[in-house]
Amino acid sequence: MAETRAFGKSWWCHGGGAAVVLLMVVVSVFRHPRDLIFWAAVVFFIGHTALAVRRYLIERAIRTTATVIRHHQAQTVSGVRRTSPMPVRSMLVPLKITNKDLLQQTKNAF
Repeated sequence: MAETRAFGKSWWCHGGGAAVVLLMVVVSVFRHPRDLIFWAAVVFFIGHTALAVRRYLIERAIRTTATVIRHHQAQTVSGVRRTSPMPVRSMLVPLKITNKDLLQQTKNAF
């Protein structure tokens, strides 16, 4: 239910979902399918939905990463709970790093 609500918010709030719905209603009532503006509105609706799906997936990945980091930081280490959380930037790995570089950074960290 929460994911459906997050997608609905992404579709409705970001990018003007109300305007897209109003455009589709007006075009479908006052234009025929043979008109170019009718198909332009349909393409705009599909494009808006595709961009909303893209935004939702990005936001979902961010939420998932934050949840995993928060969960792992809440675990105790040697019976002592960490009092200050580690910065998020130090835990994320850029995609341009190769496995060899990642292995080297891991060895240097410990």
